[in-house]
Amino acid sequence: MDFKLFNAILSMDSYNRGYGASIDLRPRDAQGNFILDPENNNQPTASDKNGTKIGVATISNNSSSEFGGGVDAASGFYALSYDVQGTGTIISYRGTDNPVGSIPYIYTADSGCDIR
Repeated sequence: MDFKLFNAILSMDSYNRGYGASIDLRPRDAQGNFILDPENNNQPTASDKNGTKIGVATISNNSSSEFGGGVDAASGFYALSYDVQGTGTIISYRGTDNPVGSIPYIYTADSGCDIR
């Protein structure tokens, strides 16, 4: 697959994983039942779980795990990082719908601006 096309697919993937996903990509068995995650009290396996593969990319982290406690959702932000064979790390994100949340502060921290 063309690398630019694959990057475009990954850039849109963050809209379909994690909280508020547009499409339910949680893994299912052959009968259509959710595959349960024994590490998460046998709840359905999350679509953004570390180790989830998309072609040659593997999800390595997400903003919900990184920030914890719904901080990303409260800010209207969500991000995934992928380890891509032969390429390195690619980050895909969506948001921000809430410009006054806590995540935009991170964007401006390097510039010396504080929008709080």
